[in-house]
Amino acid sequence: MEGGILYLVFVEPDAGLDPAPGLRPLGGGLYLAASAHSRSQLYHALKRKARPARLLVAPLADAPKFMGMAPGALAWLRKLQPDPGAAAQVPGPPAGAGFSAPAKPAARKPARRRR
Repeated sequence: MEGGILYLVFVEPDAGLDPAPGLRPLGGGLYLAASAHSRSQLYHALKRKARPARLLVAPLADAPKFMGMAPGALAWLRKLQPDPGAAAQVPGPPAGAGFSAPAKPAARKPARRRR
């Protein structure tokens, strides 16, 4: 997928979001979204547009495997990823974002023995 991130979106109640070029319904409030926007930007755009009671937006590390979804969903996904072995582009932490080796646990005093 060129320049975008693949997201799994769940909207309840299903607002019947317009199938825009980057949004594909799978069925029952479940959608795939291909977007160059961040998860937060996509979440807030969908929240304003659909005004759902429940909303989930999650980036996908790989293209999902599925069957029995809305007609054309798999073809839409294959157009996004012509190489079937290609993973969806999910960004890692930015360089120099302060991510380093895990912190060591705080030193604890030995437990006191009861007499």
